[in-house]
Amino acid sequence: MIEIKKTDTYLKWFKSLKDKKTQAVIDMHIGRMYFGNFGNSKPIGHGLSELKINYKREFSLSFTFENLL
Repeated sequence: MIEIKKTDTYLKWFKSLKDKKTQAVIDMHIGRMYFGNFGNSKPIGHGLSELKINYKREFSLSFTFENLL
């Protein structure tokens, strides 16, 4: 399994979403990443990748992998 760390910026943005269903859908996609299912994601350069979520509108979440060795 993968460790997921959410930044303060992300948490502030997430809490600002008014629609609880939208929050649940985003949480579901992040939960899938925890088990290695990265869905509609691709590298965007400089060590970053982007996950796109299409629900009511398109959400783009940037993420990176940290080497834990």
